[in-house]
Parts: sequence; structure tokens; C-alpha cells
Amino acid sequence: MQFANHLSIFASLGAMALSVSAQAAPIAAQDMLVSSSPAADSAQRNGISAIGLNFAEPAKLISVTLYLPDDSEISVYPSDNDIDAAVSKGKTFNFRLPTSVSAAGQYKISYLLTSKSFKSLNGFIEFEVPEAEHDTKDVGNSVGLAQVEDVNGSVGCGNPETAKVHPLCG
Repeated sequence: MQFANHLSIFASLGAMALSVSAQAAPIAAQDMLVSSSPAADSAQRNGISAIGLNFAEPAKLISVTLYLPDDSEISVYPSDNDIDAAVSKGKTFNFRLPTSVSAAGQYKISYLLTSKSFKSLNGFIEFEVPEAEHDTKDVGNSVGLAQVEDVNGSVGCGNPETAKVHPLCG
């Protein structure tokens, strides 16, 4: 009987230890945002039409704002059309922008939330939309660059000796 009592005590202590370890320490501010779309410090060559946020613990999202390169802003949540929206709760949030943004420049997403670990947390995600690149492809011959055709089909003739290889150069 005495052995059973000791076993019961050890089992209780083990259960308490598991219970204490299951209670996680508060999350550090830099660890609250697990991932985002667009990702922090990314280059979005085609612009964006939506914003996604994934947090480490459930949160009450209070606001999401997109700051544009010209210093204007888009209220993503609550939207400009729905200022009286209820506070959104969860770990993952996805928002479609009212219009796609693709102007070259630096952008910043600001989010404000509360959670078990934070009375108030304001985070920022910066990304850029780079200038459009003018891709070119060499359609010359092996002697040298005869002409370059850009993605729109425009032709520019280069070296006069080798330009004869393209019908538009000559």
C-alpha cells in the first residue's frame, strides 16, 4: 500500500510539472509575427493585391494600414468603408486590398493588436516594389551583338558589321 501511495505522489508531481511547462512564457515582441505576405524586406516585382498576417498566438487585431511611397495610406482593416467593424480575433488574417498597388517604391504595413502577451503591440513590415526592369534578349549572331530585342518586340541595331543579320537592321 505504501508503494502505491509513493507512486501516486510521483504521478501527481509529474502531472504538475507537465502543467507548468505547458504554460508558455510570454512571447517576445519580435516573435509575435510568424510570417506575412508580403514578407518583410521583400521585393514585390508585380505589386500586391492582398496582405496576410500570421501570429504566434491568438490576437485581437485592431488595425492594419498600408503606407504608400507617396506618403498616402490605405486603411486595410477596418476598411475606410467599414469603420464600425468589430475587432477581428485569431492567429491568421488575410485582407484583399481595395485596389492593387504596383507603383515602384518603399511600402510599410503597420498593424496594431492586443493578445495574451501584449496589452498593445504595434508592428511594422517594410517591403518594396522595384522599378520595372527592361528585359532584353540577345538575338544577334556569334560574331557579336547585332541587335537587341526587348520584351515589347522593339529592335535596336548595334554593331554595323553584324547588324545585317536582322532584317530590320540594314
